[in-house]
Amino acid sequence: MENSNQFWRLRNKDGRYHIYETFDEFRDKCYAYFEFKETDYVEIEESHLKSGIVKIRKQTPYLFEELYPFLGISRNTWNNYKERGEDFLTLITHLEEIIVGNKKRGAYVGIFNANIVKADIGLVDKSESNI
Repeated sequence: MENSNQFWRLRNKDGRYHIYETFDEFRDKCYAYFEFKETDYVEIEESHLKSGIVKIRKQTPYLFEELYPFLGISRNTWNNYKERGEDFLTLITHLEEIIVGNKKRGAYVGIFNANIVKADIGLVDKSESNI
C-alpha cells in the first residue's frame, strides 16, 4: 500500500468548511441581497382606459428561494447557521422577519398577489364549516 493516497490523513476536520467563516461576512452578503432587490423590478403591461397600454415597473418580493442561491447555501445550511451562536440566530431571525414583512406589505398595498403571499408565508383562512 505504499502507493495509495494518504491525503485524507492531512485533514484535521470532519465535514466541509463554512462558506462564511465570520458573522460579518455572512451579514454583509445578506444585506447585499437586499440592496440588489431594491433595484430588481419587472415591467408589466397594463391596460388603462385613457392611456391605453402602459408599462409599469413593479418591485419583486424578497424570496428565500432567491436568497439561498445568492448566498451560495441551501435552506438546510441556513437553518444550521442559526446554531452557530446568538449573533447568527438574531441576524437570521431579523432577516426572516424582513422577508415576511416585505411580502405582507406588498400584498396589503396590492403590489403582490395576496393569495400567493398567504400561501407562501403559511397563513390560512379560518372559516367554519357546519356540514
